Amino acid sequence: MGKLRQMVFLALISASGLLWSTFLFIQETWRLMSYVILGIIALTDVMVFVLRLHR
Repeated sequence: MGKLRQMVFLALISASGLLWSTFLFIQETWRLMSYVILGIIALTDVMVFVLRLHR
């Protein structure tokens, strides 16, 4: 049990480090990311609207 707990602890630490680095990276390119996400949402909304019109 001790070894398993140690491995889980290490995995959590590495995962949190990875999350933190990705968070910093996203923070740097946040404006671009938000524009892209908003564009994708708008595109899907338009596509759903057009599909509803065609039906």
